[in-house]
Amino acid sequence: MFTWLAFNTLCALPLALAALLVRRFGRARPAVEHLLWLLVLARLVFPPFGSAAPAASPGAVSIVSSATPGLGDALVARTTRLLGPNWSTWTERIALGLFLALLAFVLARELARALAVERCVRGAARARGRLAQHVRGVAAGLGVRAPRVCVLARASGPFLWSLRRPVLVLPASQGLPAPTVVAHELAHLRRRDHWTAWFELGVQALHFWNPLFWLARRQLHRAAELACDQWVVERFPRERRAFARALVDTAERSAEGAFIPRAAQAIGSDPRDFEERLVNILHAPERARSWRGLPAAALACALLTLPGIALPSLAQFRAGLPALPAGLDETTWRESLARADARIAANAADGQAYMQRGIALLCLARAEEALASFKRQAELGFRLAQAHYNQACAFVRLGDSEAALASLVRAADAGLDVRAYACADADLAALRAHPAFVETFGR
Repeated sequence: MFTWLAFNTLCALPLALAALLVRRFGRARPAVEHLLWLLVLARLVFPPFGSAAPAASPGAVSIVSSATPGLGDALVARTTRLLGPNWSTWTERIALGLFLALLAFVLARELARALAVERCVRGAARARGRLAQHVRGVAAGLGVRAPRVCVLARASGPFLWSLRRPVLVLPASQGLPAPTVVAHELAHLRRRDHWTAWFELGVQALHFWNPLFWLARRQLHRAAELACDQWVVERFPRERRAFARALVDTAERSAEGAFIPRAAQAIGSDPRDFEERLVNILHAPERARSWRGLPAAALACALLTLPGIALPSLAQFRAGLPALPAGLDETTWRESLARADARIAANAADGQAYMQRGIALLCLARAEEALASFKRQAELGFRLAQAHYNQACAFVRLGDSEAALASLVRAADAGLDVRAYACADADLAALRAHPAFVETFGR
C-alpha cells in the first residue's frame, strides 16, 4: 500500500506542477484550474494496476562482493542481532497497522463531523413564505433547480450541504439575502461542488499524511470559490458592491466564532482567499483567456501519467526502489563462518557449506582460505559457475590476475553471465581494465 501511494504521488506531481504554472502564467478561468486540481486528486487514488514485481535472479545470492560493509549494512546487522531475523517483517506489519488505525480514525472523525452538520441542518427551520419564494425566483432566473432551503441561526453565512439531497442553509437575518449571495451557492450546486467535496474526503482518508493532497485541496477550494464568484458577477454585473459587502459580513461573522461546516460549500469558507476574491468581484479582471483546448490538454496530460505510457509501471517503480541493506558486518561473517564449519563437520561433502564458508572468509579478508573453500565447492560440483567466479575474486585479492581471468573464463563456460556481474563487482574493479578481460568480456 505504501509503495502504491508513493507511486501515485509521484505521478500526480507533473499534474500539480502544470496546474501551478497555469495559475502563475496562464491566466485561465478558475473553472479550468479547478479541473486541473481535480485531476491531481483523482491521480492520487488511481487504482494500482500492474503491481507484480519482477522476480529476482535466483543465482545472485551465491555471489557476494567482499567490499567493506557500509553504514547501512552495519546498522541493519546490529538491529537484526538485537531484534531477531524477522524484525523488518513485523516492523512493516506494525507500520501498516498504525496506518490503518490512522485511516480508521480519519474516516470516523470526518463521519462524525458530517453527522454533526447533518443534525444541525435537520434541526434548522424550513424556509417558507417570502424567503423560499425569493430563493426560487433567483434560481429560476439563473436556470438552476432550487434546492430545499433552511434557516440556521448558528450559521456564519450561507452554505450548501448535501449528505443525501442538497440543502441551502441561510443564516437567520431580518431581511432577504442579496440575489448575489443566493446565486453564489446555486453556482456551487450547478457545478456539483458538493459531489467534489465528498470525493475529496475519500482522497483524504488515504492521503491525510501527504503534503501534495493538502496543496491540491487548498487550490481546489480556491478555484471553486473564484469560479462561483465569476459566474455570479457575469450574471449580476451591477451588484458587485452588494456581493462584496455580503462577503465582508460573512467574514466578520466567521471571526466571531459562528458555525462553519466541514465538507460544505460556503460563501466565505477560507479567509486566506478573501482579498483575491474581493479584488475579482469589485474590479473586473482582465478578460481571462478562453483556453478552450486546455481541458483536453489536461486530460491528455493525465493519460500520460498512466503506468506504462510515459511513466514507469508500478512494478518497475517498486523494482527501482532502494533495497534494505543486507545487514552484513564482521560479526555477521564470523557467525556465518562458524555455522559453515559446523555443517562441514557434520557432512564433509556439503557443497553449499563450503560456498558459505568461502564467502565468509573472503569478506573477512582471508582470501587464501576462501580460495581453498571455493575449490572444494567446485570439486563437489555445487554451483560450479559461481564457484569459479568466486575463485576469481579470491585470486584478485591475492594479486594473481592471470588465474583470476582463467577462473572467469571457466565461470562463463559453465553458463554464468560474467560480464553482468563483473561490471558491478568491487572485487573485480582492478581486473576490469586488464586487456585480456576487455578482449574476452568487453568493457
